[in-house]
Amino acid sequence: MAIGEIFLTAIIQVVFEKLASHDLWNFARRERIDTLLMKWRNMLEQIESVLADAEEKQMMSDQRGIKLWLEDLEDLAYDLDDVLDEFATEALRQKVMEEPRASTSKVRALVPSCCMSFKPSTIASGSRMRSQIDDITARLQALFERRTGLGLQIVVVGPSAKTSQRPQTSSLNLEPRLYGRDEDKKAILELLQCGQSSNEKVV
Repeated sequence: MAIGEIFLTAIIQVVFEKLASHDLWNFARRERIDTLLMKWRNMLEQIESVLADAEEKQMMSDQRGIKLWLEDLEDLAYDLDDVLDEFATEALRQKVMEEPRASTSKVRALVPSCCMSFKPSTIASGSRMRSQIDDITARLQALFERRTGLGLQIVVVGPSAKTSQRPQTSSLNLEPRLYGRDEDKKAILELLQCGQSSNEKVV
């Protein structure tokens, strides 16, 4: 696995971990962006499934289009990670605001004051966040569609990869052959030939 692929796979895995957060999904359902997050996750899974093929083809030949695709994917992964962090911060802010004041005074002090100024539903309706969401969605959709145009395919890697995906080639003659049974073979052939010439049934 190439160094670039390792870093890209790592940041994508971080994004997937954040997308799997229970608190994030509770927040997303309240803000009515859960369908959007599901769409992001599904497209990202499809993109990740061709990542190994993209890295391999990039190294095997001068594929400028694939190189740009990988660079765009890396940029998007970092931006998506930032947006999910903002979602998580807003989810925390809402959770703190809903709890009794006495028990959360210390927690409130840890949340930046800029984050405390948000209001419920600003994630989905705020102009800046709405712009970020639309930008991420458009870029993710473009990468999703470009993968097909670049001829990228799903490549199974790791322990689950089937070793029989490509037939083995060899210069050796692998036809079955018995050694040390030449006399027996000769006797069986003569018996069969005699049976055929006399129309007798050989048992």
